[in-house]
Amino acid sequence: MHRALEAGTLTEAEVDRAVTRVLELVSRSQAALAPGQTYDEAAHHTLAREAAAASVVLLKNTDATLPLDPAAGGAVAVVGEFARSPRFGGGGSSQVTPTRLDDALSALREQVTGREVRFAPGFTLSDETPADEARALLDEAVAAARDAAVAVVFLGLPDAYESEGYDRDHMHLPPQQVAVLEAVAAVAERVVVVLTNGSVVEVGPWQHHAHALVESWLLGQAGGGAVADVLTVRSTRRGSWPRPCRSASSTTPPSATSPATGRRSATARASSSATAGTTRTRCRWPTPSGTA
Repeated sequence: MHRALEAGTLTEAEVDRAVTRVLELVSRSQAALAPGQTYDEAAHHTLAREAAAASVVLLKNTDATLPLDPAAGGAVAVVGEFARSPRFGGGGSSQVTPTRLDDALSALREQVTGREVRFAPGFTLSDETPADEARALLDEAVAAARDAAVAVVFLGLPDAYESEGYDRDHMHLPPQQVAVLEAVAAVAERVVVVLTNGSVVEVGPWQHHAHALVESWLLGQAGGGAVADVLTVRSTRRGSWPRPCRSASSTTPPSATSPATGRRSATARASSSATAGTTRTRCRWPTPSGTA
């Protein structure tokens, strides 16, 4: 800032204006910090659930796989640790302590009351899982999905894969998660993939295993309930994708921080912007009547 002031590219008046805005915000916040202040926690959570539902994007829905019919025949297999242990926000300075935390597994069991809902974690969220444990989790997922009418597979990026403070050098899902998806798709009648990620992941290598593909991002403390709401069309508020999305990193043009420029890695934030690309999604959410 000092150099910018000396060079004349930044004026003292501009600095004063920016500082004044911060001080005005601090001043307006003081009343809320006073002792004895209260708020309606339940109402805030309800609003968070509505906002989360409005953020979920449907990328693919073949053969009218969605919405899930709570009363239809056949079991629903829920696979993926993210369904039970939601990653509701990012790392670093974005970490917060929620007032409560919804998970998609519990919410689906509450809403899909007329069908058997099975669960298998499929994988861990650890950066390293022993081979024997990974094999056992995969076998458990296959057992849960076998002969299920639909398997809802929750995949995504664990904390170790993305956060501020370190870079990503690829846009892949963890290999164990893809292996679980492939195994589940071999035994389940239909497969829905729900993604949990703060920045872009490539879907090209594995999306053929999914009849429906849902991008949920990081939805906050009420995200689990929101995902269940949109999968069952309990909520009619859903997001849309305002810009194109690439299916693979190989089709991503290089940017200043992209691996394609020869640098070692791309930041998670840079990857997110760099991978908006060629094919704009035109997939619409189904209506409560089941028509797209």
